[in-house]
Amino acid sequence: MTTPPWLGNVLAALTGVLVFIAYPDWNHNETAWFAFVPLLFAAREATVRRGFALGLVAGTVTNFGGFHWITWMLSEFGHLPAPVSWAILLLQAVTQGLAMAVGVALWRFLARRGAPSALTAFLALWAGECVTPMIFPWFMGNAISDMTPMVQIADLGGVPLVSALIYAVNAALAELTLALTERRRPALRFVVATALAVLATWGYGTWRIGDIEAREAAAKTLKIGLVEGDVGIWEKEARHLDTRERTRTLRKNLLKHQRMSAQLEARGAELILWPESAYQPYGAIPAVHTADRFLAVGAGGAVLHHRDGVLVSAQRGKEGLPRTTGLLTGLSSPRGDLWRALLDGREVVTVSPWGTSSVALPKGVQGVDTATGGVTLFGKSKPGYVLGRRGRVWRLDWPDEPLERVRPLPAPARPELAEVPAIDVGAVDMTAAACNGAGDLLAVGRKGALLRLAGHSVQPQKSPVSVDLWAVSGDPLGRNFVAVGAKGTILTGTTDRLRVEHRGGPDLFAAWFDADGRAWAAGADGRLMRRRRGGSWAVERAPAQIDLLAGAADARGHQLVIGRGGRAWERDRKGRWTARRRDGTELTSVLGFQPRAALVVPRGAKRIVPARRPLPKHKDLFAAVDADSGTDEFDRNTPRRGFRTPLLMGAMTHGGELPMRNAECKACFNSALLLGSDGEVLDLVDKTFLLVFGEYIPFGEQYPKLYDLLPESSRFQAGTRTRPVSLGPARIGVMICYEDLLHRHAMRIAAHDPNVFVNLTNDAWFGQTAEPHHHLQLAQLRTVEYRRWLVRSTNTGVSVFVDALGRRVKQTKLTGAETLMHAVPLLEGRTVYAALGDWTFLALAVALLLLWARALREGGGAGGRRRGGAGGKKRGGSGRGPKSPSSRASSPRASAKSGKSAKSGGAAGGKRGAAKGGAAKGGSKPKGKKKPPEVLEPGSLR
Repeated sequence: MTTPPWLGNVLAALTGVLVFIAYPDWNHNETAWFAFVPLLFAAREATVRRGFALGLVAGTVTNFGGFHWITWMLSEFGHLPAPVSWAILLLQAVTQGLAMAVGVALWRFLARRGAPSALTAFLALWAGECVTPMIFPWFMGNAISDMTPMVQIADLGGVPLVSALIYAVNAALAELTLALTERRRPALRFVVATALAVLATWGYGTWRIGDIEAREAAAKTLKIGLVEGDVGIWEKEARHLDTRERTRTLRKNLLKHQRMSAQLEARGAELILWPESAYQPYGAIPAVHTADRFLAVGAGGAVLHHRDGVLVSAQRGKEGLPRTTGLLTGLSSPRGDLWRALLDGREVVTVSPWGTSSVALPKGVQGVDTATGGVTLFGKSKPGYVLGRRGRVWRLDWPDEPLERVRPLPAPARPELAEVPAIDVGAVDMTAAACNGAGDLLAVGRKGALLRLAGHSVQPQKSPVSVDLWAVSGDPLGRNFVAVGAKGTILTGTTDRLRVEHRGGPDLFAAWFDADGRAWAAGADGRLMRRRRGGSWAVERAPAQIDLLAGAADARGHQLVIGRGGRAWERDRKGRWTARRRDGTELTSVLGFQPRAALVVPRGAKRIVPARRPLPKHKDLFAAVDADSGTDEFDRNTPRRGFRTPLLMGAMTHGGELPMRNAECKACFNSALLLGSDGEVLDLVDKTFLLVFGEYIPFGEQYPKLYDLLPESSRFQAGTRTRPVSLGPARIGVMICYEDLLHRHAMRIAAHDPNVFVNLTNDAWFGQTAEPHHHLQLAQLRTVEYRRWLVRSTNTGVSVFVDALGRRVKQTKLTGAETLMHAVPLLEGRTVYAALGDWTFLALAVALLLLWARALREGGGAGGRRRGGAGGKKRGGSGRGPKSPSSRASSPRASAKSGKSAKSGGAAGGKRGAAKGGAAKGGSKPKGKKKPPEVLEPGSLR
C-alpha cells in the first residue's frame, strides 16, 4: 500500500499543524502525543530523499505556524514591508524545520537497511531535534510543560528526555495504527516498552511532586517582588516624541517603577526586580566609581581609605601603590577610582585600577597641587593639571579606561607633562589649585594671587584681596569656586568674577563643596563654616578646638575633617561628630567621593546614589513629573527613590568613553545590576547570548560599517559570566532576555549551584502576540531540570513565579501594570541532570550507532537494502499480508531461511505474495541470470 505524493504532503502538513497547536496561542498540548502519526504513516515507504522532503514539509509548517508572531515584530520595529516579513518568517521556518527533515531522513536511512522501524523512528526523530541548531530553540517536551506528573523526568535528563517519551509514544501509536490497517501483528516489544515507560514516568512524577513540595516547605525563603510597568517599546524609548514629551514620558516611566517598588516594599519585599532594560533615565545619573567614601594622604607615604566608617591604611602591594616614605600632598581625582598626588613636590603619582604610573616634574620645580575637572557625561575624564609654586601649570591627562577588563590589564601609556603657556603671570607664590564641574581651572596663592585657565593659556585674574589664600575648591556639579585664606577671608564666584563673602576671624586652611552644592570652610582653632547656595555663611560646631587643615564631603552628605597631628573626625547629616583617627601621622589632603554625572550606567560605577527627595504625591504620573521639575536632576534620574529594598534591574552599561554613535560602541552591554539599599552596586551580570541583528550584526566587529547599513541594530558586547549574584543567603542565577530558553546556558549557570533562577526579559518587542506565552512555555521546565524556582520579570507580561515542579504559581496578564510578590524557597542540592548534563544525547548516539552496525552486519553486501525474501514462508503462505520486520522473520538472516521454504511452498504462496506486491520475495534467484530489480517491501513502522 503506497501513499500518493500529494497525500503524503498533506499528512506531513497535518503533523506540522498538530505540533504547533500544542503551543500558545492554541494550547492543545494533548496533540503532542499523536502529532507525528500522520507523518510516520506518510513516510513509511519513503526513500531517504523523500523522507527528508516530508519531514521538511512538517517542520516548515510547524515553525511557520508556531512563530508567526515574528512578522509583527519585523513590520512594527524593523519597518519591513509585509511581504518581506513573511518571507523572513518562511526562511526561519524552513531553517528550523530541518530538525524534522533530518529525523525522518535518518529513520528511512536505517529502516531501509533492516533496522527495527518503530524503534528507529523514535530514535531518529529525537536525534533530529537534538542535533539541529535553531535561532529559537524548542523541544517537543516543552509542549507538555503543564502536564506536571509527566515532566518530572526532566530532572533526570532535561527537556530532551521528555521529548524522547513523546516521540516514543508517537512511534508506538503509529505502529499500532499501521498494524491495524495492514492486519498484522505490531512490534509488541516496542509498544509494551513504551507503555511501561509512560506508566513509570507518571509514577515517578507523582512521587516527585510530594517530595519537592516537602523540600520547598522546609527551605528558607526570599520575598521577591516583581514590577511590571506595562511599558511598551515605543513608550519606553519614546524616540518618536519631541524632546519635551520624550523627557516627560521617560521620567513618568521611571516614577511608575519607583512607586510600584515602594508598594512592594510596604508589603515586605526583600528583593525587587525590574525587567530587562527597564532603567531608561533621561539625564544625568549620579554614579560613584569607588567603594571608598573618602581618601586621605600624608607624611611617610600614608594612603588611607575610608570604608564602613573606618579609616584604614592601603594595602600597597595589593593595590599597586608606590612604596615610599615621602610626603604625599595635592590629592585630586576625576571619578574616585582614579587619583593622583604629589610625592615630595617633585613627582606626580597617578593611580588607577589598571595600573600606577609616575612622572617627574622638571628639575628645580616645586609642585604644590594637582587638580582635575571630573568626567564628562560620556565617561571621558577631563584633563588633569599640576600647579608649580611659581605659577607654572602642566597638563597631565588621565589614563584611558581599557574597554576590555582582561587580566593582566594592559600597561597604561607613559604619561607626559605638557606645560600650559603662561601670559603675564609675574612673580607669584602659589599654594593651591582646583577645577569645577565645567573643567575650569583656578589657582590661588600668597598675597591674594589668582591664576585662571583662559583658552589655552594661564592668565592672572584680578584679585579683590591681598591676604594669603591657602585653599580653593570647585563645585563638582557647577561652575562656582570657593577660596579661603588668612583672617577668615572667603571668596566665591566663577573664574571671571570672584567676590569677597566673608572677612574676619581665624585663618582658614581648607575649603570644599558637598553633594548638595553647599560650600564649607575650616581653619585655625577649630573654625568651621558652612554656606548654602545663595545664602550666607554661618559658623558650625567643630569637633575640637585645634587647627583643621583639610576637609571633604562624600555622596551621603557626611564631612571628614583633618586636624593637626593626623586626627580625623566625621560629621553625619544630623551634625553629630565621630572621631575616626588619632595616631599622630600628619595628613595633608583628603578627598570625598561624590557622584559624577553619566548618561548611561558606567561599568566602573560602585554606587548609584539614591535620591534624597521623596516621590511626588500626585496620583497622575504626568502631573507628578511636572510637579517634580524643580527637583535636582540626580534625584529625578537615579533608580532608587522612595524605597530602600535591594533592587535587581535591567539596564545598559558601558565601559570607557560612551561614543556618540551606536555603531562605535565597543564596550556596551545589556546588563543586570544588583543595587543595595544605599545604591551600592553589589553585582553586575551581562547578557551572554545576544540576539542576532537585534543586539549585534554578524561580522560587525570586523566590518563596523555594517552597523551604518542597519542603524536599528544595537552594538552590544557579549558577557562571559555565569556565576550567580549573592544577596544575603540567596544565590541568584541571572538570565537576561531569551537566555532562559538556552538549556546549555542554564546548565552552565546551574553548575554554580544558585538557589533560584531570575530571568529579566523584554517581550514587549512582540506586542500582544503569542510570543510572551510561547517564551514562558519554552523556559518553564528549567525549574524541573534543576529543582529551582524561576522568577521572570517582563516589561509587559508575562511575569511569573514558576515553582520547582514547573507549575505557574502566580503570573500577570499581557495588559496593565501589575506587581507580584511571593516568598520563594531557596532550594539546595543537585539533580541527576545537573550532575551528568546531556547524557541522553550520548545514549541516543550509541543507540543509533548500534542500530546502524546491526543493519550493516545483517544487510549483507548488497548495499544494505532489504531483499525480496524478507517475507518468507509466512508472507507467501499465511495470507495475512506483510509481517512486521520487528520479528525475527523480518531480518536478512531470517530472510535467508524463508527463501529455502519458499522453494517448496512457493506455488500458492507465490501467487498470494504477488498479489500483495511481493512476488519477487517468494522465490529464489535464478542461476546464471542477472539479479532481478529490487522491489521494496511495503513499509510499516517495524
